[in-house]
Amino acid sequence: MDPVAEYQSALTALQAAESNAESIAKSIAAVGIKASHWKTLMISNTDVRFPMEIGLNPQHVSIDFNQWPSISEFRDALQTYHDLRSEIKNAWSRIPADRRVGLSAPS
Repeated sequence: MDPVAEYQSALTALQAAESNAESIAKSIAAVGIKASHWKTLMISNTDVRFPMEIGLNPQHVSIDFNQWPSISEFRDALQTYHDLRSEIKNAWSRIPADRRVGLSAPS
């Protein structure tokens, strides 16, 4: 494969991996904020039953279990991101200096 095309392909994959990891991290952060209100927290779409008074409390917060990313998903997203960061640096090093014109080096 052409080294420039290989670099551009790796860059596209890295951007997708970064977006995925960022999305999962934001979801986890949002769950963390809601979990700080644990006394009035309900988790929907699970087999755990919560007291009715929590659901009737207008100040209750809720987390949808089906929308909650697992730690495995986050781990995999982080691993993919870091693997692709390494891959993009290697792809950059294979591009001859005279073909790097107009390309941005990986940061």
